Amino acid sequence: DALVQYYAAAVQQQVAAVPGLPAAVSQPAGPGTPSTGWLTNRLVEREKARIEKNFAEADRLRQLLRQNGVEVDDRERTWSCRDGRKGARPNHNDPPEPE
Repeated sequence: DALVQYYAAAVQQQVAAVPGLPAAVSQPAGPGTPSTGWLTNRLVEREKARIEKNFAEADRLRQLLRQNGVEVDDRERTWSCRDGRKGARPNHNDPPEPE
């Protein structure tokens, strides 16, 4: 068990050190929180709704994200999850990720 934790921490350090890798990849989803793919796809959908000026849909998606422990900071263009994951807010034209 201690050996598994040691290697998991070593792999996380190596992944976190890769330049250009999103911060969300450096930590796995915690129990009871959405996968990074699900989270990224909802953030992309929200950006699309904002660009289309569909603010009701954008607000609905923000509320859905909040219910799943994700906060979005539009001024800083970032997001953070209650399990410690965080990253830059994706763009509206980013490709979907597997959920």
